[in-house]
Amino acid sequence: MRQSREEEEQSQSLNESGSALPSTAQSSPYEPLNADRDCTRLLRIEVAKDGDRIVCTLFTVAFGDRPKFDALSYMWGDGKAERSITVNGVDYGVRQNLWDALHYLRKHVPNTDYWIDAICINQKDVDERNGQVRMMHHIYSRAQTVVVWLGKSYAEYETALPDLKALQHQIPSSQSAAPGEPADAARNSPAERSLARKLYSDNYWKRLWIIQEIAQAQKIKVCFGNSATEWKLFTHFMIMHNFGSDGPIRLERQREEKYSGSNTLLELLRRHRDAECQDRKDKVYGLVGMTSDARGFLIDYKKSSFERWTEVMEFMNKHSLFYDKDILDVGHLIKFLLMGDECDPLQQIMRSYAPREGDDTDITDPDNHRSFELQGAVLGCVIYVGPHPSEIVGDLKAVDSWTEKIQANYREDLGNAHRDNDTMIQVLYRGPVIYPYPVVAVGQEAGFKDCKVGLVARLRETQHQITQVLTIAVSFRCLIEMEHRGN
Repeated sequence: MRQSREEEEQSQSLNESGSALPSTAQSSPYEPLNADRDCTRLLRIEVAKDGDRIVCTLFTVAFGDRPKFDALSYMWGDGKAERSITVNGVDYGVRQNLWDALHYLRKHVPNTDYWIDAICINQKDVDERNGQVRMMHHIYSRAQTVVVWLGKSYAEYETALPDLKALQHQIPSSQSAAPGEPADAARNSPAERSLARKLYSDNYWKRLWIIQEIAQAQKIKVCFGNSATEWKLFTHFMIMHNFGSDGPIRLERQREEKYSGSNTLLELLRRHRDAECQDRKDKVYGLVGMTSDARGFLIDYKKSSFERWTEVMEFMNKHSLFYDKDILDVGHLIKFLLMGDECDPLQQIMRSYAPREGDDTDITDPDNHRSFELQGAVLGCVIYVGPHPSEIVGDLKAVDSWTEKIQANYREDLGNAHRDNDTMIQVLYRGPVIYPYPVVAVGQEAGFKDCKVGLVARLRETQHQITQVLTIAVSFRCLIEMEHRGN
């Protein structure tokens, strides 16, 4: 009876190529989670033949009931949900790699309940997603086994896989071998070595979320093709072939150092800055659950990247997670992780800003976590902000007025001042209007010996000679170049 129903569902949901067709069933397989209890959903795959449609039951469990389950760790992959399964009687789209994993689990590990993020979390409910992501480090630590799925493309290597249990008693010679050279036990097996190289370089190891999933696991089983092995045997196999210290070797080392104190938020952010994820907020969210010093950080996918950057910095400042002298480096790192190329300095300078109103903008308490202690140096005093670059190009009176200000303030160095000013005007006239306001600064009022016109072109040539405090000045659209007074 079940088989005929599955065949009917499959004919309705899949075309001849196996692609998903629009669902005609109810819209969602989800019932809201109980907000008063810590709970999640588990997935049960119905036993069936290999060619049958994947049919699953999704049900809610409370952590207080100590549910027994395995958790899947896999790579989501790019593209749309091109496959269809049935979840609680509803046609449900999944991506190819997850579809392959479900077939593997149904065949090789039946009668097991699973936690799979793409299905067990209602991804369209942002509030639920926030709550479930906060729990993920608990979920993977409470799972009986974390099942690592590397994909079905390894089936062709089945005959090349050695008896890993037999190999575990051999001492790897990779410590004495050059990187890229195999240990003695693997030298005469090209097929085995090809398999090992493919496993080591699998894109799965580049994924950010797997860092936490593997770090929190009590027991790990690695599945690929139609094969499976325990984590310790798998990493031993990788070490024997000595392809390097990244991928599974790096994750194993991190598991061993879990309680060494090295898993601070800042260290993890630096160490895994190149790890890949679809949502850049996960560059932070995917790591906080395994940190030794950042528990309690709230996850909220509704916040903008800029709001997240602000909150991460304030959280780290509140808990003293970085030294004051490192604030610029840490701020740049966090902004890059959350915004990528959007945090380019020139793009930031040219954005439109509006003054923020409200009592929260006036911070008088130095112990407030929104108050950052900085050491700075006085570079000069801005006495006049010149015209916008578009006025320099199109309004000759504005140019004359600007030149008069230079003439009035640089009487002792008029030749160099006019030369620098002419250079700046040529840069603005011949290029796109993307520069901030030019600035005249006078040094005497600030206790400096000399003063010069701040030029974009000149700034680019001498920026390496100027203190990093200039970064702050640039963010306020002020370009200042000063020479410090000699003692």
